[in-house]
Amino acid sequence: MLKIETKKFKKALQVAALIARDKLPLQVLRGVLFDGDNITATNSEQSITFCLDWEGDRADLPKSLVETNALLSVLPKDTFTRVSVNGKMQIGKVALPLLDAGEFPVVPEVQYHEDQRIGFLPAKELQKMLEQTLRFVADPDEVRVMLRTISIRTKKADNEGYDGLEFAGTDGRRLSITSVMAEEIAENFEGYIPSESARILLGILKKTENSDIQIYYRPGENNESGTFFFTGKLWNYSCKERNGHFPNYNSALMESHKKGDLENSFRVNRAKLLAAVQEAIAVTPKKERCSNPAYALYLAPSSDGLLILFSGALTDGYLEREFETVIPCEILRGENYFTVINPDYLLDALETSDETDVMFSAHDPTSMIGIEDGTTREAYVMPVHVEFPCIKSCGNRVKMPGARCGECDGKEDEASGETSDSV
Repeated sequence: MLKIETKKFKKALQVAALIARDKLPLQVLRGVLFDGDNITATNSEQSITFCLDWEGDRADLPKSLVETNALLSVLPKDTFTRVSVNGKMQIGKVALPLLDAGEFPVVPEVQYHEDQRIGFLPAKELQKMLEQTLRFVADPDEVRVMLRTISIRTKKADNEGYDGLEFAGTDGRRLSITSVMAEEIAENFEGYIPSESARILLGILKKTENSDIQIYYRPGENNESGTFFFTGKLWNYSCKERNGHFPNYNSALMESHKKGDLENSFRVNRAKLLAAVQEAIAVTPKKERCSNPAYALYLAPSSDGLLILFSGALTDGYLEREFETVIPCEILRGENYFTVINPDYLLDALETSDETDVMFSAHDPTSMIGIEDGTTREAYVMPVHVEFPCIKSCGNRVKMPGARCGECDGKEDEASGETSDSV
């Protein structure tokens, strides 16, 4: 009979359960394979292998396959778990039936001297990159699969740059780009990981103790998908690459943001803005905010501060304000700028940053909004397009609540004896 520390055993099985899920159609894929010091779980897309520290005679634990969640449910509360196999898997006083280990799929194993090494980086950095990027990818029910994908690129140092990895994710309305310094990176590599696989990797990182993570890649053969390998302390995770064309986020519009060639920009304290946004939308369920474009945040920076309005609804075309406040801000460039933004998109950008201040930049109220925090992370969000009735009730529409249309502006000028050309 072998024994193992229950806490470590349970954590390894919980990670395996991220892959060997109860809903998988084949029973063999719901199991975890015991083979020597290792336990392995796999499905058609992802695999995980853990090396465990057993105590005792390995002959008492031959190659065996047992359902993962059934095993988790019978783990004792004792410090150590005792395991043996003799027709069934014995966990203390509980016997679990075995599955056919011969039907367990072959799991890809990283070949350190043959597979392409993509990079080497701290586990905490990889975890943070995944947390940030996954907030910006599309939901699992999105039919456009490349919007449920994370792009991984390597960046070789130029004259002033650094070797690093760049992660990007988008749902078509917003974009997150995060880069980090990494060692021993491949040149000109670009590959795509399904967001489902990235979420499992994030779960593994959260449940295990790691210092550094190595990333490898093996190209597919005969038009098959390639395979990514992530190796940590005592574990190896592999997942299939997603084939397709990721949106070109290095477009001319993105380049203009990176060069800072923008007409409008302002800086604001991240914590104060985050608190205001959370307070503004607290009374409105997220499903309503996402399905109704009237639920939006209106940001209008000025020398008096950043005006924040939250629209709860439009009644006969008129804005019902549910929240209004002003917080300090610094105008960096431009005047009379405002933007209308999805509050949940703004939350994702603010909550995934740890910095004191964030900077907003845009060409005009209808163009993409850049949100930066002074680090190597960038977020871009498309504004919400909502029109409102002119405050003079003339029937024309305007893009800012409480504003006059151009026609009424002209009439006001005429009444005051001024012209649009007056100085």
